[in-house]
Amino acid sequence: MFILDRIPVLFRGVFPSLLALVVSCFPSLAADTSAPADPGTEAAKISAEMLGLQKRSFLQGREYFVLRSGPAQMIVQADQVDLGPAFTYLLFDATDNKQSARKETAFNFADGAGMAAGALQVVLGGFPFTALGHETQTRWTTVEGIPAVEAVWWAGGVRVTEQLLALGDQGLFLRRVQLNSANLGGPEDLRLRLALPPGSVTVAKG
Repeated sequence: MFILDRIPVLFRGVFPSLLALVVSCFPSLAADTSAPADPGTEAAKISAEMLGLQKRSFLQGREYFVLRSGPAQMIVQADQVDLGPAFTYLLFDATDNKQSARKETAFNFADGAGMAAGALQVVLGGFPFTALGHETQTRWTTVEGIPAVEAVWWAGGVRVTEQLLALGDQGLFLRRVQLNSANLGGPEDLRLRLALPPGSVTVAKG
């Protein structure tokens, strides 16, 4: 079992001005958070038709989970159909109700990519996997007594568990990723990719 733990996302003041990732992992697990996501890259792009469906407020099988940490609000979107990554999130100013009325006004919504740029990618044997709607299970759970949103999906023979939770009231969110080599026949090269939303960002590696 591999564990990538403690990936806090900090938002204070003008939220896009600061985003910090702190990563701690076992040496055998490589985490790639070296550069901000480029919405123009093939990895981040989704088709215009898919982007339109992603922006819809209501779609069959679509669920929302709302987390809040002080002035920051995270709305987690989980899809059961394949419109790109099935487990994504939107970041808003919780003190501005008008902002959350449209997904396009979220701080991490990028032109041509929507929220896809912030989705977790598991690269196994050189092939990138993201959460697929028909294979992803989402639910509310608790982490040490704190409410959290959990998604479980598969990257080849690896079971991926993502958890998102709000910590305190300082605009702090925690993203936990746990990998379980449930169906691997032997050693595999594995990397995680976590992209940053567009804007001015700071990356710290722990």
